[in-house]
Amino acid sequence: MKKYCFLLYGIFLAATIISAQTDFDKIQIETAKLTNTIYMLKGAGGNMCASVGPDGVLLIDTEYAPLYQKIKDALHQQGGDKIKYVINTHWHGDHTSGNINFANDAPIIAHKNVREMMLHPKPRKGKAAEPANEAALPTITYDSEMTIYINGEDVKLIHIPPGHTDGDTVVYFPKSNVVHMGDLFFNGTFPYIDFENGGNVLAYTENVKSILDNLADSIKIIPGHGPLATKKDFHTFYNMLVETTAYVKAKIDAGLSVEEIKKSGLPEKWKSWGEGFLKPEMWIDFICKSYGYQK
Repeated sequence: MKKYCFLLYGIFLAATIISAQTDFDKIQIETAKLTNTIYMLKGAGGNMCASVGPDGVLLIDTEYAPLYQKIKDALHQQGGDKIKYVINTHWHGDHTSGNINFANDAPIIAHKNVREMMLHPKPRKGKAAEPANEAALPTITYDSEMTIYINGEDVKLIHIPPGHTDGDTVVYFPKSNVVHMGDLFFNGTFPYIDFENGGNVLAYTENVKSILDNLADSIKIIPGHGPLATKKDFHTFYNMLVETTAYVKAKIDAGLSVEEIKKSGLPEKWKSWGEGFLKPEMWIDFICKSYGYQK
């Protein structure tokens, strides 16, 4: 358990570690045009999205603070000079660290729990966590749903029940047939689950299924991490969640310890999914923790 807590704490601090170790001078912002107004942007953290048009720019997530000017330059190249709104899909630092700079350009919008988590972070390893700089906090929050009207489109912000965290937002562009999933979708890798803030693998899987059932077959999906995806890709992600969870649950039911389950690994089918940040051992830990299993 001590080892588990250490690893979990390390994952939580990933945004800080990456920020400290990354040479941001070498990071380039990759931009992909999805429709006449919607763009996907990728740098060093969570994927971003922007609506660019005559009303200005709606930016989803802000990556890391040192990338502020590079993000602005990438938007400028697509005709986006004025940022009108910024949305945070959730509170993790690889999606919100840039808030400190973008807050000077536009109001930051998020689910109400995001502001609360940033303002009053949970203690970790028995020590109090530092709150976010007040200037980086969302200034507009919502409860269950919100609509922003910009660039000829009704942009839907939808709060998803606790699963990844308890403050997740999915951003849907109905007219453009594009959705930004935040960290409710890691395309090709195991997802991180924030247990200290409402996360649970079983609930996460239920949330993914409920979203999957309501997406058009032709939709373009921006995951929190990984390449641009289709509904088929998202369905593969859901299958991974279901199959790996069932596999680990069968081991639990057979009486194996957590360490024994980790040693047995996961089916070969999902081996490549552990080549990202979250290794198979930690994904197994997350599943066992979701079942309350600590043997």
